[in-house]
Amino acid sequence: MKIRNYNSKDIETLTKLIFKFKNEESAYDKEPNITGLKDFGAAENYLDKLIKDVEEKEGYFFVAEIEGEIVGFVMGIIERYKDLSVLVTLEMSEQDIGWVGVLYVIDNYRGKGLGRELLAKAEQYCKDNGCNILKLNVLSENPAVSNYVNGGYDVNCHEMFKKL
Repeated sequence: MKIRNYNSKDIETLTKLIFKFKNEESAYDKEPNITGLKDFGAAENYLDKLIKDVEEKEGYFFVAEIEGEIVGFVMGIIERYKDLSVLVTLEMSEQDIGWVGVLYVIDNYRGKGLGRELLAKAEQYCKDNGCNILKLNVLSENPAVSNYVNGGYDVNCHEMFKKL
């Protein structure tokens, strides 16, 4: 397996994977109308926003490739303390934060350590760029929660919602 930076030749494949990811994610979401995507056009728009975030926020976008096929990816950003809102900074010491925005591995390659390797690449990128913490959000029903906990991630808060 090879982990590398994404490039423009990957866009078509990544759009398909984003579409799969967002629709699989909706199975774990109590608000599936929020996470699911209706069509590939919506997946293209979502991917465009992810890439824009990566470009504007010192981010990363790595793909895992096996025999020339993209089988997973991880992307995220760095939030610099100086750019955070006052509401956020009141609750934390001065530090830069790395974020995992999306981590996805296609079905047939799950359980083989690819997600762990992609996450390690994201962790190293953030560490190399001055972050001493990496955060991610994962839906509570997602079976990957245990992987994150086993990888040393702690549950810090629970997002609450109420349908109105």
